[in-house]
Amino acid sequence: MFGWFGRLGVTEQQFRDRVHMCAVIRCFPGKESGGGDRVPDPQEIANCAAHLDREIALLAPKLIIAVGTLAAQQLIGSAILTEVVGRAHRARRANRTFDVVVLPHPSGRSTWLNKPEHARLLKRSMRLIAKHRAWRETFE
Repeated sequence: MFGWFGRLGVTEQQFRDRVHMCAVIRCFPGKESGGGDRVPDPQEIANCAAHLDREIALLAPKLIIAVGTLAAQQLIGSAILTEVVGRAHRARRANRTFDVVVLPHPSGRSTWLNKPEHARLLKRSMRLIAKHRAWRETFE
């Protein structure tokens, strides 16, 4: 993921210094029997929702970069990457309204970006982020 932002001229350290990163859930859900990380269940997500809402309420973001299907589902109500990556979405949560740009999860296990049409959607999302006023105010 930091390589993607590197193409926008932002180093990993600059990103970490200037961007608040948070997660839909706050605890590690454990491993799947097959070895990967287990996807949190709806109750685990619901248990942590107040934490995410509090962060959004306090920070009042203008832009949220949702990484992966879990974040996309929670913020814009859809986890179908081909429909949500490459587009700007307007969302409301915690009495705040903000833009959301979705990125695929950068996991090495994901093969989503192996398709050229998906890689083009990622590039489109990165362009949307780079052009967004909140991004420019943070990094220019």
